[in-house]
Amino acid sequence: MYRIKDFSLMDVFDLDGNKVGFIKDAVIDIDNYNIKGFSISSYNFFKNNDNVLLKDIVYFDNSMIIKKITKYKSLEFSNLKGMKVIDRKGNILGIVEDLFFDKKEFKIRGLIISSGIFNDIRMGKRIILVSDIVLKDKNIFYLKYINKIDFWILPHKLIVDDDEYEKL
Repeated sequence: MYRIKDFSLMDVFDLDGNKVGFIKDAVIDIDNYNIKGFSISSYNFFKNNDNVLLKDIVYFDNSMIIKKITKYKSLEFSNLKGMKVIDRKGNILGIVEDLFFDKKEFKIRGLIISSGIFNDIRMGKRIILVSDIVLKDKNIFYLKYINKIDFWILPHKLIVDDDEYEKL
């Protein structure tokens, strides 16, 4: 699984080896829950932000190599980031911080929800699946009734004892 943060600020090159820019955001098809491509911010001040579609990506690892750039307007992840996630009872579960998607098909599988820095450190961040949400204009509604299984990203141990440090 990939996260949007894995691609953020990744350098983008064309087939000739010229640096085109860096990845600013992900372009999303919210109806089908997939990543269509990425928004590229150019190093040239006179160029606008462009997009690259998944079919035009040749290779990516620490940097990305592309065939061509396309120009069109569409929904980007930055439009969803920071939206409130509300459950059926009207409780605010948190805000959208990131999303994760499949490595092969780039299908969006879930959202990572932050409920505040102190709760994130104490309890971790919540992961909700896209099959359990409905996207509205200003909020995301979480439709799951009973939480039989909840997914969380738990923080690692931040403080290491002296005895444990010597073992490392």
